[in-house]
Amino acid sequence: MLAFLIVQLAFGTVVQREWLPLRDPLFHEKFERLQKHTALWNDDKTTLRILAIGSSRLHLSFDAKRVSEKLSTAYGRPAIAYNFGTSGAGPLTNSLYLKRLIDAGVRADCVVLELHPALIGTGEGGFLLEGRWLHGYRLRPGECEQLAGYSFAPEYPPSFGVKAYLTATHAYRMPALNRYATVWLPCPFGLTLGAQHDAFGFVPGIELPLHERPTAFQRTLAQYRDVFTGYRVGGPGAAALRDSLAICQATGLRAAILVTPESPAFQRQYGPDGARQIAAFIDELRREFSITILNARDAIPDGELADGHHPTPAGGAIFTDWFATEFQRTWQPNEGTR
Repeated sequence: MLAFLIVQLAFGTVVQREWLPLRDPLFHEKFERLQKHTALWNDDKTTLRILAIGSSRLHLSFDAKRVSEKLSTAYGRPAIAYNFGTSGAGPLTNSLYLKRLIDAGVRADCVVLELHPALIGTGEGGFLLEGRWLHGYRLRPGECEQLAGYSFAPEYPPSFGVKAYLTATHAYRMPALNRYATVWLPCPFGLTLGAQHDAFGFVPGIELPLHERPTAFQRTLAQYRDVFTGYRVGGPGAAALRDSLAICQATGLRAAILVTPESPAFQRQYGPDGARQIAAFIDELRREFSITILNARDAIPDGELADGHHPTPAGGAIFTDWFATEFQRTWQPNEGTR
């Protein structure tokens, strides 16, 4: 029993002090690569720096290395872009990540914040899709209170407070196995995509045969059904995105909104009223925060969206080129940086 308590206390201390990156492995995978790009951590005024934060849609479509190369050529100065998209993220998760990165000292000329239309609204009865993915083990102390400010109340993780030192091995068992012993996981290939990320945080899109795509789209509809039913813009997701923009303003970070691609069939699921609400919300953000809107909703052809909203590798290349062109068209890079 004594040995068990010692192990628990030791492991709890390691987790609480973050000597091992077990809280939110999705964040740590991206953060470790981001730290290697020194221009995003110093006051280098010669380099154009872009930090993009979003979901798997961004994760699989935004080739940040290619964007860096294109913008370097276009502006005649060094440019660095980084893809901080993570699976299962939405405006709530993105708000947490933005604050973590600001607190860590990140520097950027432009923070691109994803607007995922399905995640800035709720379904019937206030259903919030992102709530399915934002698990307690991914949170840090103080973040429950941040989420509560958006009217989202996650279950308070047992991995906080005094109890944390006695439950850490259980609360963080999956992240620990994922990082150090994936063969012991129920899925022996791991829970995250760390091995596939390039140095700029990008993973190419989903290569799916044409005959499998209708089935994949039906799976997507099943996953999103509860938010499409009675869809309305508003709730915690919309509040979190608006707060992220306010945080950028308060800290001197210029922000842009990226509306992510969806197939026509996916877009029809919101219904005419939902489509009007989405457009009105985007316009509200533009006016309230005087920000650039990069509307990529139709940027990827239907044939290059594997399941209605995640790109194929070819779709990701199309999106990346679209982004570089649209960024040059809309962004004035010399208006101040943080």
